[in-house]
Amino acid sequence: MSTELIVIIVIVGVLAPLLLVNTRKNKKRNSSRKNRAFLDSHKKDEKRQEK
Repeated sequence: MSTELIVIIVIVGVLAPLLLVNTRKNKKRNSSRKNRAFLDSHKKDEKRQEK
């Protein structure tokens, strides 16, 4: 019983930080994509206004 608990705790301790790191990277990617899309649409709007 105690060895099973120790194994589970070790697995969770190893996997949890990896998952957290991956979600952080994905958040950065998504935010940069959103910023690019916003900047592109913003530039298009400015060009329309100049005409």
